[in-house]
Amino acid sequence: MAALLGAASADLGTALGDAALGAAVATGPGGAEVATALCLLAEQAAAGIDYAKMRLGWHHPDTRAEYRDNVHPSQASSRARQQRSLASLRADARVAADAASPANAQQALVSAFVREIGLAPDSTPGLAAVFCGCIAALRAELLHPLRALQEGRGAMEKTMNGQPVPRKPIDAAVDALLEAVLAGRYSDWRYENPFGKAQLHGLTPSQVAAWRAPASSRRGELRAREGEISAEILAASQDFAAEFLDGFKKCDTGQELGFFWATKIGGPSHGFDYEPQCLLPLLCNARNKVVTVDDPAWPQNPSGRAHLRLLHRPEADGGGALLWLEETHADFRAARHVDSNAHAAAILAHAIGRSCELKLPLYLDASNAGLLRALLAELTTQAAGCFGSVSVRSDALELRPSNGVLEASDFLSQKHDWVQLKTEVLPPVRRAVFAPASPVAVAVANKVEL
Repeated sequence: MAALLGAASADLGTALGDAALGAAVATGPGGAEVATALCLLAEQAAAGIDYAKMRLGWHHPDTRAEYRDNVHPSQASSRARQQRSLASLRADARVAADAASPANAQQALVSAFVREIGLAPDSTPGLAAVFCGCIAALRAELLHPLRALQEGRGAMEKTMNGQPVPRKPIDAAVDALLEAVLAGRYSDWRYENPFGKAQLHGLTPSQVAAWRAPASSRRGELRAREGEISAEILAASQDFAAEFLDGFKKCDTGQELGFFWATKIGGPSHGFDYEPQCLLPLLCNARNKVVTVDDPAWPQNPSGRAHLRLLHRPEADGGGALLWLEETHADFRAARHVDSNAHAAAILAHAIGRSCELKLPLYLDASNAGLLRALLAELTTQAAGCFGSVSVRSDALELRPSNGVLEASDFLSQKHDWVQLKTEVLPPVRRAVFAPASPVAVAVANKVEL
C-alpha cells in the first residue's frame, strides 16, 4: 500500500506541477484511488482540445497516439483552456486533500471530471456521475471523446452528405450516453435500453449472454477482442480500500469503453471529433460492436479494427439473426509497423469462432469467400471445434430502429450515414456466408457419440 501511495503522490505531483499537493491528496482521506484519478484527469486535460472553440472537423489528431503526443495544432491552439483546466484541478486537489471523508474526496474528482467534459453540474448526466464511473472513463482515456460529444452536438445536425438530422433525438441520445458512462453502467445500458432489447429480440437467453460478453481470442501473437474488463483496473483495485471496491464492483470496470476510441483506428470519418453522428450508432446500439486487434509490434493501443454487427433477415424471407463483419482498418500511425493482412485474418478467425459460439451465420463481403474457406479449413484441421459450410448468396438484411438516431456504414449502404429511427430493409447484395454446423454434424465430424 505504501508503494501505491508513493507512486500516486509522485504522479499527481508531476501532473499538477506541485509535489506537495500530490502528496497531500495521496495521504488524505481519498488515498491512492483519488490521487490516481486526479492524475489521469490532469494528464488528459493538459492535452485536451477546446472543441467548443475549435469545433469538430478534419483538423484534429488522426490517431490516439497523436492525441497523447500533445503537439498537434488543435492542442497548441487550446493551451489557454488547458491552463485553466490545470488551475482548476489544483483547486480540486486541495479540496480532496482537505476533505472530511473518502466520499467527499471522491466527489471532488467527480465534480472536476463533469466540469472538464463540458457538462453543467446540475445536468442530468452530471447528477448521475459517480466515482467508479468517472475513474473507469479516465482509465479508458475518455476525456477527449466525452468532451467532443458534449461540445460538438451542433456538428451532428447533418449527415456527411448534408441530409438533416433532428437535433432533439441527438440531444437525448448524447445525454443518455454520457449519463450511462458517468453512472458506471455503460455496457448494461447498451443492451438493456428499449432499442437494444428490440435489436436482440429473437435470440435465446444464452445467445444474448454470449453476444454481451466481452469476447477475445488469440491468433499467434495477435489478440482480437470486443472489449473486456481492464486488467490494469482490476490489478490496481486490489490495493484500494474496501469501501472503494464495494462501490467499484457495482460499476462498469472498463469493458466496451474502448469503443469510444475504436474508430480513430484507420478512419477519422467515424471519429468522436469528426462527423460524430457516425459514431453514435456504435456507441448506443446493442447490435453493434467493434473487434480490435492488439499487436506486440504496436503496443501503444489497438492497431486494427472491424465492425461486427448482429443483424436479422426480414421475416418475409424467413427471419433469423446473423453476424455481419465489415472491412478491417489499420491505425494510420501503426500501419507501417504491423501486418494488415494478419490483422484481417485474426479478426475473421475471431468472427468465425463467435459464429460457432452463437450458432448464427456469419456474413461478409463476397470478395472474402476465399479467405473464409482457408481459415475455416485451418480451424477445422486444428480441431478448434468450429465446423460449417461456406456459400455465396444474396439476402436482404433488416435494420431495427437505432438507439443512436442514425446508422453508419460504407458496407451496408452507399449513404455512409443516415437517420434510422424506423425498421429498414436493405436490398439483397452478394455476400459470403459461413453457416456453422449443427451439434450433430460437429459430433459426426469429430467422431463423438451424442
